[in-house]
Amino acid sequence: MNKQQKIRRLTWKYFLEQKLEEVKVELGDIIGGTIVIAIFLVMIGLGSEGSWGKGLFLVWIGIVIVIFWILVEIIAILVKILKWIKSNWKKAKAKATMEMKNGNK
Repeated sequence: MNKQQKIRRLTWKYFLEQKLEEVKVELGDIIGGTIVIAIFLVMIGLGSEGSWGKGLFLVWIGIVIVIFWILVEIIAILVKILKWIKSNWKKAKAKATMEMKNGNK
């Protein structure tokens, strides 16, 4: 394996490490927010005065809202990933090049 191939392999390694960390943070925010919203809507739906039909209707509305919100957040994550690719690729390549110059791998 020549030097350019090693740099490319290391660049991908560091790039993917950066991406995985950033996506974990985003997914944590989405999951936490979804749980809070879902609990809130279920409490409103089940605690509403009146018939059970009204409460269940509110629960279903809440579920639809949460599903829509999750889809919007997934799309937002994909857009962020596309923007991050360009910026983080340069950082990963520079780190790989420095590692090759230092002779660590």
